Amino acid sequence: MKFLLSLFILVLSFAVFMGVIIERDPGLVLFTYEDYFFQTSIWVFFCLYILSFCLFYILIRFTRAFLLSLTSSRKWLFQRNQEIPHLSAMSSGLIAFLEGNYVTAIDYFEKISVADGFDGVNYLFAAKAAERLGAIDDREKFLKLAYQGTGDISRVTHIVEAQMALDRGDPHLALDILDDYPATSYSEKLRLSSFLETKDWNSIVGKIPLKVETEDYLKYEKKAALIAFENSRKNDSILKNVFDALDEVLRNDQEVVVAYFRGLTEKSNCEVSIASLLEDKWNENLVFCYAYSKKDSLETKKIKLHDWEISYPTSPGLHFCKGVLYEEMDNYEMAEQSYKKGRDLGSVLAGEKLIEIYVKNGNLKKAREEILKKQ
Repeated sequence: MKFLLSLFILVLSFAVFMGVIIERDPGLVLFTYEDYFFQTSIWVFFCLYILSFCLFYILIRFTRAFLLSLTSSRKWLFQRNQEIPHLSAMSSGLIAFLEGNYVTAIDYFEKISVADGFDGVNYLFAAKAAERLGAIDDREKFLKLAYQGTGDISRVTHIVEAQMALDRGDPHLALDILDDYPATSYSEKLRLSSFLETKDWNSIVGKIPLKVETEDYLKYEKKAALIAFENSRKNDSILKNVFDALDEVLRNDQEVVVAYFRGLTEKSNCEVSIASLLEDKWNENLVFCYAYSKKDSLETKKIKLHDWEISYPTSPGLHFCKGVLYEEMDNYEMAEQSYKKGRDLGSVLAGEKLIEIYVKNGNLKKAREEILKKQ
């Protein structure tokens, strides 16, 4: 608006100025041709000359723009006609890749270059196809070409390379590749998976990445905790630190609690968790843990086990637990019967305890028979 107003004022001022000049000193310009002539003041002629020049300039600009548009249209049509074979090659390559025909897929992907408008995405698929074929040199060649693509493709190539390294069992290389990669939800999940493959539970437990949803992270943390409990058996201080660092959801997870209990030397550290979980829901493994719990008295245990047996008479863990209870009460006859039931229902631990009972009571013949049965 300001520009138009300024232009209007300028034109108006010029018109007034020219009017004043024409009034004071009209001057004359005369053009003749045979019987025709044109006569006007010199200032009107000057204005007409300027106006004609402007119109001629506008006409030239318009003609040039029109010709350029025709040229651009021809160029666009030419490029489009050139791209059609490349689109066909990309489509055929993807179909061959999905069908598992990786050699044919590589042949199609190689026909396309970064300059053809695919930005190197064809080389990513070619690298994955070479990976499936075990062609290491080709894989590295295509990854190098993919890195030469545009910014997005070059960046994503890091993820593809890290994923391939993890898939072929090289999590350390995957972690090296991801070191300089900006944190995204997928890259952080890939990093967590790599840590799990290296058994590096310490880099996962209690260290939730910002880009990963809590629900997804808990799956990785649970796996890391199970690895920690398995690798740090009998080291109660480490086990307790790991368990305390877990999310509250995992501290109430039955599988986690059982793994924690089995790794502990002093089982009492886990009694609270076992008792609370058994009250909420029956679990065969938790009953096994309850056998070694010191929280309840022997009489209280006996009552609970009797009540549970009514609902779960075929539980091998429950009969194992009863055998441990009777053994603590020095009732070896009932302990033997309970261990036998547990063994017959499939409890390996009950079978081992039964052999111990036989040995303890001096019945070596039966102990030897049980050992032979296991063999």
